[in-house]
Amino acid sequence: VENSTGGAEMSIPELADALRGEHFSFMYFDCCYMGNIETLYELRGITDYVVASPTEIPSDGMPYNLNVGCFFELVPDLKGAARNTFDYYDVQSGKYRSCTISVYDMSKIDRVAKATRNIMLENLILPADYTPQGYGVGNKFRDKYYDLGYYALSLTDNASLQSEFQSAMDDFVIYKEATDYMWDSLKLEHCSGVSSYIVKADDEGISKADNYGYFDLEWSDDVVIPAFSAHSL
Repeated sequence: VENSTGGAEMSIPELADALRGEHFSFMYFDCCYMGNIETLYELRGITDYVVASPTEIPSDGMPYNLNVGCFFELVPDLKGAARNTFDYYDVQSGKYRSCTISVYDMSKIDRVAKATRNIMLENLILPADYTPQGYGVGNKFRDKYYDLGYYALSLTDNASLQSEFQSAMDDFVIYKEATDYMWDSLKLEHCSGVSSYIVKADDEGISKADNYGYFDLEWSDDVVIPAFSAHSL
């Protein structure tokens, strides 16, 4: 839940607190992993739209020469900016052909929270053959972020809950693109456009999440903790 630059750190709740009271038509995050559901949920009510990556991004970041104009159109062309970013990397070769990018309609995020909570209230135990879709290979966060869609849908075989969740995600993620691989090594078989931390439903998993400050997040308060409490964890 922290990013650091030059030795200074700011947690995601601190970022949200700093921005609260302001309202932005959109926010574009040109940094890794800001397309995770926990961060996005923390920023609801602060911005109408977010453009971000659920995964690591190359150090070059977005193509500013192409995107700045999109931001200053009468109606900001956020899908165009996201498409520019994806296209910039999609024509690269080898490990440089690596990019995921999404545009989120933040007015729809509460429905995603409700649908996810309903699934987790039914079940928290993943099937034995579940292999999470990892979203990083090259830094200390590589084993912290996974695909939210594949995770949530893997928790249940209830068709109604699955349909509710998928419909909510379709409304929330209004644009998404992903290359076939990250860094030419990690295959992106499942890419819903949103990443998530997975709190394992056991004492070790809960303790680890607590050490990361996960339970300070509003997503945890509204989605994870109610489900864990319902299952007496």
